Amino acid sequence: DSGGLPRFSSDGKQIAGACQGAIVLWEPIHGKPIVVCRAPAGLPQSWFPMDISRDGTRLAAIAYADGALFVAIWDTVTGGLLAQS
Repeated sequence: DSGGLPRFSSDGKQIAGACQGAIVLWEPIHGKPIVVCRAPAGLPQSWFPMDISRDGTRLAAIAYADGALFVAIWDTVTGGLLAQS
């Protein structure tokens, strides 16, 4: 179980970590944020990064709130939410 541990992309160019109610993608060499992925209103605000797609374009994350499990996928370039359950 990875919990809230950071996740590296397969090429090592991005690292995703939970930070202040969002998931931030960082450039690991210089520690600069690349993009911030936030959940829209009505969804939990505490997410745990699960995986970055092999091509580095999508980030999957989960949240657990009020007895329910939520899954979301964000675009790693824009930070836009692509899908949610």
